[in-house]
Amino acid sequence: MEKMSREKILEDFINLWNDKKIDELSSFLTPEVELRSTNVLRIFPESKGVLEGRDKILDYFKIVLEKIPNFVIVFEAIKNIDESIVINSRTQDNSLDFHVQYYFDRNNKIYSIKSDLAEKF
Repeated sequence: MEKMSREKILEDFINLWNDKKIDELSSFLTPEVELRSTNVLRIFPESKGVLEGRDKILDYFKIVLEKIPNFVIVFEAIKNIDESIVINSRTQDNSLDFHVQYYFDRNNKIYSIKSDLAEKF
């Protein structure tokens, strides 16, 4: 069986997000995955912008989709940097522009996500 590329893994991850299948994203993440995001700071000020652990991050994703139910990610660019992939993206309605850097471990699981949104919800 051919090993799936990280780009394809990330594409599948984003497709599940766009289909609102958040629980299915679990298999892409390490149990101790970390999310650093300016938007996490806006929603959870006490977090200092950092969430740790797969369950907390999946709960955060669900909150984002509750706030913006039509949030569909449209890729504008992909760039590989060492063990990570950076996507420059925007929502389908152009209300948010953002870039996200996904870091992969040797098993091609996401262990760190760094995100910066250009606008508030």
